[in-house]
Amino acid sequence: MPLIKPKRKIVIRVVLCVLAILVLGFFGYKTPVSFCPETLQVSNERVIAIPWLGLPIFWYGSEDTTPLIDLLVKKGYWKPNKEKEPEWISIASGDPFVRGGTRRMYFVLHGTFWVKWTNDHPELAREFWPHVLKLMRSGDYPDVRQAGRMLSEARMYISSGDDSIMELVEKYSE
Repeated sequence: MPLIKPKRKIVIRVVLCVLAILVLGFFGYKTPVSFCPETLQVSNERVIAIPWLGLPIFWYGSEDTTPLIDLLVKKGYWKPNKEKEPEWISIASGDPFVRGGTRRMYFVLHGTFWVKWTNDHPELAREFWPHVLKLMRSGDYPDVRQAGRMLSEARMYISSGDDSIMELVEKYSE
């Protein structure tokens, strides 16, 4: 006589499969986000991976923009560069402990502060945003970290009532 009845075996297998899917779904889900200063697009990926091993099981992605990028392109402050090979920079890895300029850039591109500021200060924005893009595209490797730091500092200047953010452009352009 078998130890476990056939019907119970099926129930146990179904329960184990459901538990495995839940564990993978809750603990193995990552959402890396990348930005390309050349195409001005943001790539959002969804990855389901085996927890603790990081082995991807399934992933899919999409390329799009953000309200800030749309606004800057519409106003002519930023233009895609079709001449240079696109280089994607990770700006968010799905890991809440990622810090630094690249993480700052994620919040800049997806937030509303700079959209409002750009609309409220069109003359200054016309001068400021091309410098930010130039900084991101500078060098052999796009410098999104420096641009993220500069934008964080600029936001602090603006929040304290100081609009002399063009001094930051000079500081970071050196």
